[in-house]
Amino acid sequence: MFLPKENLMENFQSIKQCNSIFEKVPYELRAKITDDLYLEDLLRLRLVCQSWYRVFCSTNICIHAIKKYFPLSIDYYYEKSGLNCTELEESRKKEDWLQRFIKNRIRREHGIASRSFDLDQNLWEGDFKFRYTNGRVVFHSMHGFTIEDLITRQQYNLVNPRHAILMPNWQLSDSYLLVPFTNSSSLPFERELVAWDLVSKQMHSIPLFERVKSLSGYKNRVGIVTISSTDTINLIKSYIWHVGGVLTRLQQTKQRINASGDQIVTTDIFFPILEKDVVFFVYQTRLASSLMTEKYGTRVTVQCFEAGVLTQTQHEVIYTLTKPEDYRSTKITNDGIICFEVLENPKSRISMDFYTHVTYDMSRKLFNRIEFHLHASFGRNLLDHKNLIWRDQIYNPSLDRIFGEMRELHVVTISKSLIDIWTGPLQSDRNSSLSFMKSSILFSETREHCSCTEVGALNIDALAWSRRVWGDDSFLILNLEGNLKVWQFDDLGLEPTRQTLNDLPQHLETSEIFYIRSLLNDIQVSLPGNQLFRKLPTQVYLNILDDLDLEDLLRLRLVCPSWYSIFCSVDVSTHAVKKHFPLPIDYYYKKSSLDCTEIVESRNKEDWLQRFIINRIRRERGISSKSFVLNENNDSRIDSLNLCYSNGRIATLNPDGFTVEDLITRQKSIFPVTQYLTYLNWQLSDRYLIIPYDHISEVELVAWNLVSRRKFSTPIFDQVFSISAYQDQIGIITSLAHNKPDSFKSYIWDLENAIKLLVEVEIKPDIAKEEILAANIFFHILDK
Repeated sequence: MFLPKENLMENFQSIKQCNSIFEKVPYELRAKITDDLYLEDLLRLRLVCQSWYRVFCSTNICIHAIKKYFPLSIDYYYEKSGLNCTELEESRKKEDWLQRFIKNRIRREHGIASRSFDLDQNLWEGDFKFRYTNGRVVFHSMHGFTIEDLITRQQYNLVNPRHAILMPNWQLSDSYLLVPFTNSSSLPFERELVAWDLVSKQMHSIPLFERVKSLSGYKNRVGIVTISSTDTINLIKSYIWHVGGVLTRLQQTKQRINASGDQIVTTDIFFPILEKDVVFFVYQTRLASSLMTEKYGTRVTVQCFEAGVLTQTQHEVIYTLTKPEDYRSTKITNDGIICFEVLENPKSRISMDFYTHVTYDMSRKLFNRIEFHLHASFGRNLLDHKNLIWRDQIYNPSLDRIFGEMRELHVVTISKSLIDIWTGPLQSDRNSSLSFMKSSILFSETREHCSCTEVGALNIDALAWSRRVWGDDSFLILNLEGNLKVWQFDDLGLEPTRQTLNDLPQHLETSEIFYIRSLLNDIQVSLPGNQLFRKLPTQVYLNILDDLDLEDLLRLRLVCPSWYSIFCSVDVSTHAVKKHFPLPIDYYYKKSSLDCTEIVESRNKEDWLQRFIINRIRRERGISSKSFVLNENNDSRIDSLNLCYSNGRIATLNPDGFTVEDLITRQKSIFPVTQYLTYLNWQLSDRYLIIPYDHISEVELVAWNLVSRRKFSTPIFDQVFSISAYQDQIGIITSLAHNKPDSFKSYIWDLENAIKLLVEVEIKPDIAKEEILAANIFFHILDK
């Protein structure tokens, strides 16, 4: 049956009119509709028609939908995104950003990653100690720690302090690696807490007098909880340490040791993101069991301190069917949500079909409690204590019954009461999506194949295996067959940020400047702020530079044009250079290849200083301009006795004599040697090749000019102990006895004025039992 064309057009116009009416619905009603929808549904509504697209793509509706999933104000995510703040003020830019933000939140929930890669670490070799936080992983070995940045893929090592014994409960924060040590060289053993800055690698430490129970940190604040015990009392102390500053006590709690009474079982300190003076002290208390009830209670207590003063205390109780075996309080998002887990004994044969999800929002200072039913088989697997909780999802690895290998990852989305199965080892490494479905965003959200999936029973024999999954908003890390596989997600406002620039590209060209600019997520300054900053006195800029590295100076220049003009000025650049170079800046001007008359001009000075700073950074990071191999005879043995380097030249000793090669021009010069004589302690300086010849009755000291090849010589009547030189002055130290010298003489041989010994000074130990092991002469560069 076919409708006439006129009827079809009439029906179409009627539907179009109904769609247009929806645009006239009050905003409050649209917001109410949005409250009952998932983010995926919001995307589908936009596809109905153009009028619905305009309604559900509006900035107000997008912000309202996001509030249900993200606790902080939307401005926080704006500022942490990579967009320019001036662009965000335009309505269209906000709308586009919000749509991408919503899509990335959906992709993260469904395991759709932007890239994946493997970490070069085998977790089944030896002792496995591993942490993940804020886009970095750290591996502990016998000698120290290996840290890898998952964003830049850079690795570096931190070595344990001497005589240090690692203590448990070490942690990785967003800015520091926090490690408690004891000193084995002292009795009784002294405790200290070491904090390594993850950017500068600088080590800070403070002494501790009690055993560390837990550590946490955010930016330059570190939370420390210690415990000391007597026969009847546990003394729990909490501290806040501003790294580089003093240690202040937060509070002290005494607890009587009584197996039948309430017992504090876990304590932690958490820091909110936006409030600098606020600290949350969190602890879980196992409540005394009662004969009147078949359940076990655990009280969660959150205490809020503002400027060191207790302002609020909140409680929540979690009940379990059996006596809990473990307790965890962890931050499960990058924007300040704490989750509390009370874990029962995995060997108990209980049917766990009911789960309680308790979280605490540090920004709103509120508990959130969700209780939901689980499939019985999956509920049993949650008892293995290897779960990761991210927002409202629980990640539970399914392990092989025999070898304990992970077969797949079971994912529970709490708000939707859904169970999904994500990647296993049989999937292709090239696939960046974790879910077996290409994208459930495009399908009905019921996903019946997931909710009805039969989950294998828990492997009790594999309980001893270590944790298998780590992650946050930006990364998910799985331990697959002993190897770590990483998935990275795009968040547009939740990515880990780096406080200072620690990832310079290999060459600081124009294209790489734009790369550096993309890293400036947390330096966004408004236009009025830029104008006010330009009016500050120069001394304020110089004070700022005293606490910054040269890399930070480059970063400040890229914030905006006004900051560029300030931090590229000659005065500011010169002040920054002084911290790294001891001589006056004029010395480096004259030593540079530029014409000195040009440097007098301000613009040339500015350009030279910028190149000078960039080259200093390149040298520190090993970024060379060229590399080559010296063409030496492969049969000759090169060691410390027949090779010497100085000032861009390298000298080697071979049977035919000394070969000196200029590494800049690659020109070689050969200087003959006297046969049947020994020549020890020879040296290469900036102008001379200096060789002591050992005759039977005396030592002849020969100096060859490297440019004119002119030969100078003088007799020495003692054994040559060390030689040094700068320009036309040679410093000589001789010893009276060859085997065990007990006194020395030092000489200055000035080749420019006269070929003779000018100064003779005798050096003896101050105390008879002391022994001089090394002696050298050094020359000042500017003061002749």
